[in-house]
Amino acid sequence: MKYGFRRGAPLAALCTASFMSSAAWADVVLLKNGDRISGTIVSAAGGKVVITPDFDKTSNITVKQTDIATFSSPTPMLIKLAGGAVINQPVETGATGQIKTSAVGAQPPQAIPLDKIDKINPNYAWTGSVSANGLYSHALQDTAQIGLNGDIGRTTDNDKITASAGFLYAEQKTQGVSSTTANTWFTAAQYDYYLAKPWYVYANTRFEADRINYLAFRATPGVGVGYQWFDAPDLSFSTEGGITYVYQDYTVGGTNSNASVRVAYHLTKSWSNNRVSLFNDGEFLESVEGGGNYLANADLGVRVGLTKTMFSKAEADLNYTNQPAPGAQQTVTKYTIGVGWTF
Repeated sequence: MKYGFRRGAPLAALCTASFMSSAAWADVVLLKNGDRISGTIVSAAGGKVVITPDFDKTSNITVKQTDIATFSSPTPMLIKLAGGAVINQPVETGATGQIKTSAVGAQPPQAIPLDKIDKINPNYAWTGSVSANGLYSHALQDTAQIGLNGDIGRTTDNDKITASAGFLYAEQKTQGVSSTTANTWFTAAQYDYYLAKPWYVYANTRFEADRINYLAFRATPGVGVGYQWFDAPDLSFSTEGGITYVYQDYTVGGTNSNASVRVAYHLTKSWSNNRVSLFNDGEFLESVEGGGNYLANADLGVRVGLTKTMFSKAEADLNYTNQPAPGAQQTVTKYTIGVGWTF
């Protein structure tokens, strides 16, 4: 009797073994609707779980934590619970609404309710971005413009540090005569310390100048308290109130300073797994020393990811003061479009 194998059988067996080996080392998320996602659980925060699926390892999908029945991970996973406890070990699927820690030595498995999970694989690394915009035209007028912006930050369970800086310069030449049409710069930093989430206290400062609008220098250091209304991977919104010292030095008209009450808000909203994001910030400062002196600053922009690290950005900025330097404008607006890179 003659025995044999079909020519494709070894290849099929190899593919099957490869798949089973890959699946054995993949994280598995089981949803309440019966769907199953195999891949890598990247992180979880704010009730949202980010997963890199095996069927498309170039992108992420986001799932509501309340839609998950259970999940497993064959490799150690850093899980922070709502009470502050931290687990760093493999986990197995459990009953609906639970996971189980894998047995380690004499330690038996432990059931953990999913609604007690605060974060998975929290990222405490520094992150940031750099963006640039520019323009050059040659016609009846020669126009040149260049701008750079950068930001950096780090968030932990206890505090948050953010810093940013930028400048914009533009000039034009008409019939051989050059004139500067924009010459601004700023740098800002803020430190937030969480007292008991969602409450936090902050200390911040901002330095800026606008030579075209006769502002040689402005400093606004301040302290206050904030409230984090939303803190999710796709939505963040906070409001702040405090006291700020305002010092302004004009190229004409001397200097002035005052203590001011400050109210502010910060909003970011993203879609398509953070590929598209909207940001909007605003603050209002009014002097408590009389005279009706106040400032208002706001920005509104959208950022669209082009690649994993490259993005395009359009932004509008507004600065208003009711008592500018003599001959200066009360309202200054800037509109920029550029490209940037994240790190």
